[in-house]
Amino acid sequence: MTNGAIAGVCHLTLSAGDLRSGQMAIGRPNSSAAEREKGTDMGDIIRSGGTAVITGAGSGIGRALALELARRGMDVVLVGRRKAPLVDVARSARARGVTALPIACDVGDRNGVVRIAEKTQDVFGDVDLLCLNAGTSTAGPLAEHSVEDWDWVYRVVLMGVVHGVQAFLPAMTEAKTGHILITGSQAGLVPDGYLWHGPYTSAKAAVTALAMTLRTELEPSGIGVSLLVPAATRTDLAHTGAFPGFDRTAPDLSLITPRQGLPDPLPGFKDLLEPEEVVRRALAGVERNLPIIATHPGQLPIVEEYCSRITSAYLQDWSHLSDENVRC
Repeated sequence: MTNGAIAGVCHLTLSAGDLRSGQMAIGRPNSSAAEREKGTDMGDIIRSGGTAVITGAGSGIGRALALELARRGMDVVLVGRRKAPLVDVARSARARGVTALPIACDVGDRNGVVRIAEKTQDVFGDVDLLCLNAGTSTAGPLAEHSVEDWDWVYRVVLMGVVHGVQAFLPAMTEAKTGHILITGSQAGLVPDGYLWHGPYTSAKAAVTALAMTLRTELEPSGIGVSLLVPAATRTDLAHTGAFPGFDRTAPDLSLITPRQGLPDPLPGFKDLLEPEEVVRRALAGVERNLPIIATHPGQLPIVEEYCSRITSAYLQDWSHLSDENVRC
């Protein structure tokens, strides 16, 4: 099996009616539950003189995050496996008048991530925005993935987030401020939408659960958590799979295809976004402390169809079964 790095991010809160009518008015919930989920203002998180840490910062959405945050005056700590792209991003960030610290690190290495947290605290002090964006993927039939494939994907996609939370959260909790932006994926919400990258899909599903749980647990602390849910984004994924120290090559992404019968996206919305557009939506969601930031609203029918299958499972009639056969 082969692999490559993948990244994502997200945004937008629209009612189903808004989406189906093609309206792009952001943040107009249509129910009391949606009202509770729209978030609260956290505009002071993204501010000139603040500090942001971005994993997966060498390309794609991570790079776009770093440069947009630098444009807004934030110092940036750039984390990724390959040093050269990080140095390039740091140079561009410094041209915007901020301090940029590139650090080559595999986020699957817990001790390495802890050292980054310690270095960040020493150089910049408190972290305002922690963007856990690093990722990787494989391609091919799920049953044909090796144990090494599964270890590789979970090491980066899931444990990279776990390590970031463990390393940075204690200081954020002590400061009683900050926001954690965790990159999920449309694949994590609808795992059978696109097939042939099962380890990535299942890891992103775990990341989704982690982010939603963490948000609820941290609410009393004043620290915000947002789950980013991107769909198709133009990145350099196919050319970022080979890394020193790992016997990995770029995956054949053409193997990843939609399942038969997958609903069509809503008309009038872009299916493929540039990283810069994804980031603008992502940061707007962070500023409003949204729990879920979905950048591709046209994907709504696909999410609805998947959720309807879950709902129908709870509507099965089991009354014909005797008590003897139904046990907890």
